[in-house]
Amino acid sequence: MARGSTINMAGAGISGALGFVLSVVLARGLGVDDAGIFFEVVALYNILEVVGQAGAPSGLVRMIARDRAVGQEADVRPTIWVATIPVLIVSTAMGLFCVAAAPWITDVVMQGGDSAVGVEYLRTLAPFMIASTLAGTLARAFQGFGQMMPVVALSQVLVPVLRTVLCAGVLIADLGPAALGLAWGLPSLVSLIVAIPWLGGALHRDEARREPAERRPVPVIASEFWRFTIYQALATIVQIVLLRLDVLLVGGIENSKQAGIYSAASRYLTPGVMFSTAIVFVVGPQLAAMIARKDFDRARNVYQTATLWLSVLSFPMYIALAVYASLLMRIFGPGFSAGATALQILSIAMLLNMATGAVRSALFMGGKSSWILWDNTAALVSNIVLNVILIPEFGINGAAVAWAVSIAIGNLLPLYQVKGLWGLQPVGHGYLTAIAASVLCFGVLGLAFRTALGDSLPAFIAYAVVSSAIYCAWAWRSRKMLQIDAFGEALRLRRSRSAQA
Repeated sequence: MARGSTINMAGAGISGALGFVLSVVLARGLGVDDAGIFFEVVALYNILEVVGQAGAPSGLVRMIARDRAVGQEADVRPTIWVATIPVLIVSTAMGLFCVAAAPWITDVVMQGGDSAVGVEYLRTLAPFMIASTLAGTLARAFQGFGQMMPVVALSQVLVPVLRTVLCAGVLIADLGPAALGLAWGLPSLVSLIVAIPWLGGALHRDEARREPAERRPVPVIASEFWRFTIYQALATIVQIVLLRLDVLLVGGIENSKQAGIYSAASRYLTPGVMFSTAIVFVVGPQLAAMIARKDFDRARNVYQTATLWLSVLSFPMYIALAVYASLLMRIFGPGFSAGATALQILSIAMLLNMATGAVRSALFMGGKSSWILWDNTAALVSNIVLNVILIPEFGINGAAVAWAVSIAIGNLLPLYQVKGLWGLQPVGHGYLTAIAASVLCFGVLGLAFRTALGDSLPAFIAYAVVSSAIYCAWAWRSRKMLQIDAFGEALRLRRSRSAQA
């Protein structure tokens, strides 16, 4: 787990940093009004992309990991086929929908913005919908084999690097909306072209290492896969709508300018989400195998360790965001400082999200995809209702509160369920101590720095250096409790295997 998490977190750091840089470049290059239009289009594109994937990525992770754990390796290749063909069909439909419905969509969600520019963005991105959904699906298939490097290389390095370079180039050359949409979508096509032969090679090597076994009929595999995955498809769609809908609602109820400010604030959440995803990607297949074998003690240990590592990494960042929200929003340019309060609310909500760890992944990998669907639906309903009530009165701060409440519901419900089903809960050895250390080093000390030195960049830099130094010293002294030594052992093992190869 440490070896896979190290690779994934390195990729998450690269992807998160590039994603933030790209957001700042877009915000400053387009301005607060035009950036709002582009961010709304991207939010809608992300929703449609997940609809096009139809839950197949998570289904592949779970089914491939399970088949390899229980001796049904012969079913892996047909499982990949029965997963990707429907994705191709549905994603094509989503792309055609973007082209046909672009004028209507922009009229609904882009109040106060140039809807013609939004139409141009949508129609430029539409052809890349197929490549994006297929690339994301195939990349996740590597997870089922326990291979993290391809996922990181494709999704967290290749696409972000190309997207940042291309979009920055388009803005510098002032090539217009169509070129910017092309720059955003083209990296997905490159990722798909690389992913297909890479996955084929991984599948061939895995089959060569195993004894030939009888394969079940394809209709049986397809029926089992989609009976399970359909719930995950709906749950994933609900989850991505939950993550992106608030930007569209702010744009539809308020205006595109406010949507741009709110979207910029939410960009600060991305690194923590990437770290979470990095650890979940490694933990998910392990939990699927352990729960399938009813090895609940090991599953609980894995879940608690992963949650501890995630809390140690993410809590300092989100606490710092809440303390210096006003300064950090000014980085995006004039007009964006209005999102400071929203950023504080979102950051506090993310602390709860990180504190529960891979709880939704645990529930899903245990075969309870329908439970995830209902949990996400409850969170989404609360989000929509609260957004409709709060946005007209409180603007983007109301949207942030609505999202915070939905995050609480979406994490606490599955936490209660995994505890009742398998005895999984996040609080293990060192968990509360790590949270307390984060609050003291970055919360209490941060407030002291801001009070004494003001809300300025030099004050923030001084605070970041001092707090990080104290926190890292504590983490090193507590490395046995935090199981940090596992990362060193993992790296030594990796070097040893490389030398033997």
